[in-house]
Amino acid sequence: MMLTAALAGAAPAAAAGAADPAAFFAENCAVCHGADAGGVEGLGPNLTDGRWIWGGDRTTVRGTIAYGVRNGDAAARDARMPAFGVEGLLYDDEIAAIVAAILSAAGDPGTDAEVAAQGADLYLDHCAMCHGDAMEGGYMPGAPALTGPNWLFGGSAAALSAQIHDPAHGVMPGWRDQLGEAGVAAMADYVLSLRAAP
Repeated sequence: MMLTAALAGAAPAAAAGAADPAAFFAENCAVCHGADAGGVEGLGPNLTDGRWIWGGDRTTVRGTIAYGVRNGDAAARDARMPAFGVEGLLYDDEIAAIVAAILSAAGDPGTDAEVAAQGADLYLDHCAMCHGDAMEGGYMPGAPALTGPNWLFGGSAAALSAQIHDPAHGVMPGWRDQLGEAGVAAMADYVLSLRAAP
């Protein structure tokens, strides 16, 4: 699996994080988040757009760096989206309507307005609890914003349909053992500095 191979390549080099966060990022984080921190589709989200899945305050970012995401650590961030198609929670035409609503909200001019309106109702029933009524995302469940333009698993109709049908879930290692408290704090400050100015 691509993600497993990427994380395996990321794990060895570690100790310099506190002394040189930029070098640590380049050696360990860029494989998933990109050399420019703009994200790598299917691996790691964009860190420059200020749209943080788990929240963007310093304490939260430190916790994410220290413990990671969905890696088996009891302290790691771990929320999972239901497989709406696989589990029979939504039919294919309902998923297609929700996708139309998402693409419409993201500004795609090619969506069918009537289907998008039907999808908006389904979205409120099945998705808004985590992703927010306005698709703005939710920090507590770790649900990303759905208004584009940065999509972790692709923003096409087919990619969004696949994600609703049987979602992929990202994994991030925790770095506390390699970095120590000072290194985690330095990395949090560095990652926060990568955000584009509003």
